[in-house]
Amino acid sequence: MECGNLIVEEGETVVVSGFNLRNNGDELGLYTSSSFGSASALQDYVIWGSRSGSTRESVAVSAGLWTNGQRANDFSPEQSLNKDGNGAGAWNTGATTICDTPTCDADGGVIALENGGAETSICVDGIGDPLNIVFTTDASGTNKGYVITDTDNNILGLPMSGPFDLDGAGVGVGTCLIWAISYDDDFEGAAVGNNVSDLTGCFDLSNAVTVYRQSPDGGSVSLADGSTEYSGTAGDIMVEVTHSIEADMLSYWYIITHDSDNILGFANSANTSTLDLSGAPAGTCRIWGWSYRGESDPIMGDNISTLSDGDCEAISSNFITVVRNAPTCDADGGVIALENGGTETSICVDGIGDPLNIVFTTDASGTNKGYVITDTDNNILDLPMSGPFNLDGAGVGT
Repeated sequence: MECGNLIVEEGETVVVSGFNLRNNGDELGLYTSSSFGSASALQDYVIWGSRSGSTRESVAVSAGLWTNGQRANDFSPEQSLNKDGNGAGAWNTGATTICDTPTCDADGGVIALENGGAETSICVDGIGDPLNIVFTTDASGTNKGYVITDTDNNILGLPMSGPFDLDGAGVGVGTCLIWAISYDDDFEGAAVGNNVSDLTGCFDLSNAVTVYRQSPDGGSVSLADGSTEYSGTAGDIMVEVTHSIEADMLSYWYIITHDSDNILGFANSANTSTLDLSGAPAGTCRIWGWSYRGESDPIMGDNISTLSDGDCEAISSNFITVVRNAPTCDADGGVIALENGGTETSICVDGIGDPLNIVFTTDASGTNKGYVITDTDNNILDLPMSGPFNLDGAGVGT
């Protein structure tokens, strides 16, 4: 069968092939059974050109479908033999067009979001996110509308115009496609639940705009090695963090809190996965994840729970614990004495200098070195970097 359907309705056409008919002379009969000599079984008949010899012409004459000796015209291989009525005069030759596909000029055009992109995401939170679609190239056709499908091209909606609010489309989260469609009056198959492959007639779909529909998902956080605990020396702590989430099209930030869960700082995961905690003193802090869309920045000092009370936000199900230990101190002041080896002496406060030299009897160690001069209550009087030390101007006392 070349075109049409074997279950033929009134006015319809079916084309079959494979019978090796000769265009310069042959016959064709349409029977209801294989009783080819039965006039009652013969429903239609034609004989054309120079066909002679043994034929079913007499059967057709008996059936009242043909006049003996008449012939329809033969035809070229590029032509067809067409019928309009009964008898030889009902047949005429013409161009082979009955299987030609009718011309369809529908054009779905090219569409985009208002920002020119063909992809976006929305938060499935019960709050509308209307999307406007624009045509970047014109569409054409008798009728126009839109088709909204899932990623398997199952039809979810057939709106005639936008804007399009897909917050409630389908069940739960997922991805939707928005298509523009242009079609003529023979268009069929457009129904919610059908597939795009069910559409028939003259129509054309535009490109698709993809809409990712996601709910906030705090997911889980960890260090780059998969662990969730880190210990280091305060003043020198850099940690590499990562996260695992479903809502990969929503924003995701790392939130740093005290161990009491009050917010100390935050960083956008799109910008960095390296967190610098070197400025914090010894103690314990936590690193959380925060998934959101449309929320303002966290407020320093607020509790982490404030980042899970909005319509489109959620914090991670766990946190990373970072212990900042006090740095180890290897400084050693050493042991000092006067040049004579003693650790006590006296001077006369008379306006005349009595410089004292200090020597180390055991070595000192540390990045920096200097001296501290105090009274007997350990109140600091001076901080010279080196000697000798002239204490005449300090007044009487020790």
